[in-house]
Amino acid sequence: MPGITSSASYQPADVSRPVLETTVGGVLREAAEQAAGTIALVEGTPGPGGRRRWSYADLLAASEGAARALLGRFAPGERVAVWAPNSPEWLLMEFGAALAGLTLVTVNPALRAGEAAHVLGQSRAHGVVLAPAYRGADLPEVLAQVRGRLPGLREVISLADWDSFVRSGSPAERLPDAGPDDEAQIPYTSGTTGLPKGAILRHRGITNSARFCAEILQAGPGDVWVNPMPLFHTAGCALFTLGPVQGRFTQVLAPGFDRGLVLHLIESERGTALAGVPTMLLAQLDHPDFPGRDLSQVRSAFAGGATVPPALVRRIESAAGVPLSIQYGQTEASCITQTRPGDSPADRAETLGRPHPQVEVQITHPAHPRDAAGRLRR
Repeated sequence: MPGITSSASYQPADVSRPVLETTVGGVLREAAEQAAGTIALVEGTPGPGGRRRWSYADLLAASEGAARALLGRFAPGERVAVWAPNSPEWLLMEFGAALAGLTLVTVNPALRAGEAAHVLGQSRAHGVVLAPAYRGADLPEVLAQVRGRLPGLREVISLADWDSFVRSGSPAERLPDAGPDDEAQIPYTSGTTGLPKGAILRHRGITNSARFCAEILQAGPGDVWVNPMPLFHTAGCALFTLGPVQGRFTQVLAPGFDRGLVLHLIESERGTALAGVPTMLLAQLDHPDFPGRDLSQVRSAFAGGATVPPALVRRIESAAGVPLSIQYGQTEASCITQTRPGDSPADRAETLGRPHPQVEVQITHPAHPRDAAGRLRR
């Protein structure tokens, strides 16, 4: 929030909207109870006929199956990593781990052997669920190179064996009750000042942050969000996942970012939002098919994860015909500030918006000089 001086550096929290005592598994259960037949998840494959679809009732049942299989191998409170690109099974692991009382460690599938060993070792992961391959790399072989450095890692499960893994769970397995303050996930930061660093995120924090984002965008039943973000990132597995669940609407999960495919998914699945990091949005605007796509159902746009220049905000709003909402946040804190669709065009383009409900922010300087630029503290 550049330009704010010490005289206006403190923003107290807006407490008019409550923090709910929610969990990742709990919000899925509530959605299955209240919107059982609503489509929760669509596999974003290129061909519409081959896309798998889960209602909220289906998604809960499949997630509970994954939870029971996990509890056959791990005890509540243990940590299990998922090391794979986007897939519906990734999300079943997210909800399954939450329903089993486990902490999910999210691993970038592009990591090399040493980096993966750091994440799996530093997080004290007891198990890992991994894809057979990613961009030509044999992930089981990559893991084998460093397995000797991971004495705490006792289980390795391949997504290629997902169906047999789920069948291994006992239908009689009782699922524990996770608490809002329990660990939900450990994502890893980019490591720009060294090795990646794990951030412990709790159920209450990520569920409420995702809910506030969706509410600010006025998203609810009938909306469809195409998710182009990597699931190992909190935007992908929290904002784009837990926002729709709590709003009782649909997520279309892209297998990765392909700008043409994302535009096709928005058009063919009647997506109601244009979203991603700025480079993703710019790539879609520059795609030769953009002018010919039917995006008439899009009613909002949002971006975050990097600086969004004012010129890009105005270009997106002009091209899509909808206001753009910018979200500012951190891996450790989820969303902190967000512009609102009803803000003035200047505020939408030139600021990072107002703090989220229940978020207190302050601009400070290490030496506390008066009227000096500083750092945002949450």
